[in-house]
Formats: sequence, structure tokens, C-alpha cells
Amino acid sequence: MTVRPSFDSVLSIVEQLTVDEQLTLVDILKNRLAEVKRKQIATDIKNARQEFKNGECEVVSVDEILHDISS
Repeated sequence: MTVRPSFDSVLSIVEQLTVDEQLTLVDILKNRLAEVKRKQIATDIKNARQEFKNGECEVVSVDEILHDISS
């Protein structure tokens, strides 16, 4: 079993890197997170389309959605 490092220990390790290495790490993390978000959005769209196809969605107006959100 792999031991997950604590957030504080990761920060301590990152602080030992040079500024350029830290900036590179930030860029890499941003790119990886963007890819994770894109995949999640694609999955959400796929699921929504399947729900619509299965008749699990109801048609509502924008006003109804806004009313539900504000209630």
C-alpha cells in the first residue's frame, strides 16, 4: 500500500525547489488540472445526454430554473 504524503510535507518539498522549478511545477499542475476538468465535463455531458435519451429530464424554462435556484 502506498502512503499518501501530507499536504504540508508536499509544500515543504516544493519549497526546496528552485523558483524556476516551482514555476514549472505550477504550469504542469495547471495543465493537468485543466485536463481533469475537461474529462469531467465530457463525462457530465455524456451522462446528461444519456439521461435525456432515457427521458429522465424534464423541459423547463430559464425562469423556472432561476426560480428554483433562488428558492
